[in-house]
Amino acid sequence: MKKTIIGIIFLFSVGAFAQTRNCVTPIPNYTYQQKFTTIKAQSGDDQRLPTAIKIAKENCLSTSQVKEIAELFENDYNRLAFVQEAYLSTTDKDNFYEVYNSFLYFSTVFRLHDYIASTKTVQPSVNNEVVTEMTFPDYQFPDFKRYYGKTGCKEIISDQEFMDFANRVFNEKSDNSKLYLSKEFAQKHCLVTAQAMKIASLLNSENDRLEFLKTAYTRVYDPDNYKYAHQLFKNDANKKELANYASGATNVVVNNDPPCEVNATDFQAAKAQINKESFNNTKINLAKQIIKSKKCFKTQQIIEILSLFSYSTSKLDIAKFAYDFTSDKENYYKVADSFSFAADKDDLLKFLKTK
Repeated sequence: MKKTIIGIIFLFSVGAFAQTRNCVTPIPNYTYQQKFTTIKAQSGDDQRLPTAIKIAKENCLSTSQVKEIAELFENDYNRLAFVQEAYLSTTDKDNFYEVYNSFLYFSTVFRLHDYIASTKTVQPSVNNEVVTEMTFPDYQFPDFKRYYGKTGCKEIISDQEFMDFANRVFNEKSDNSKLYLSKEFAQKHCLVTAQAMKIASLLNSENDRLEFLKTAYTRVYDPDNYKYAHQLFKNDANKKELANYASGATNVVVNNDPPCEVNATDFQAAKAQINKESFNNTKINLAKQIIKSKKCFKTQQIIEILSLFSYSTSKLDIAKFAYDFTSDKENYYKVADSFSFAADKDDLLKFLKTK
């Protein structure tokens, strides 16, 4: 058993220092099936993991092949160890988010997400210097000054304001933070298609790019230019989905209403109102009533509300209830830190996975 663990740690350590391999084409299906059968035939994860890692180090794999192998493992710990190694040999990394569905727990997904982001943080240039300056891909960007189609928003942001924000997205380490900031910015500012494309190019996964571009479309100045955004995708399904979305949204909706949120004054008043209740059941019912009536709470505000309760069962009840009334759902996993017991954390993370 010790030898097996040492072997696994050695293989994983070597992989951790490896650079992304230059994989373009995955191994042929008949070769893959032979290797898949070899991994599957191993007795338990202790033997399966080193075999799978060795195959991943020596072969180029597609996202679907990695996902199929990952699902052979009995627990998320071994699954993560294999997937991290296999990512370096994956040919279609833009589709790697599909592997996330193989995991049982949200916490493991976030660990994988952070690992992938770390492999992209430092990219060597041709002369081996570290690239720290933001650049955009060599796409064909439409010129809004020559645009004469229907318009959405009116007051286009300045070039300086755009570049300041783009640099902020570029310097974010977490993919979740990049996406959240980008969507929030697009909802509050008037962008042209070229600016939306440039921000989308700073997002690592095609899934995130698609989500952002859908959000930005409802306020973009030159919606008829959105056809240029197909350059951001290698996956034909994503190109088609964005085109269908844009063609279906025939009327560009310009929403000048303030963002949905619970301001600091209202929030402090709500906390005080909840906290003055003596009976636990009354306190729970009041908290739910306030959360449902005001809506648009931030994750951090929900965490503060949970701190008003002493019992874990009460906290868990409210945490699950409040999810639907939270505006930054991509950050909701942080609520798990409000619980002292691992079982409660796992319960919440399993609940989030169903969402």
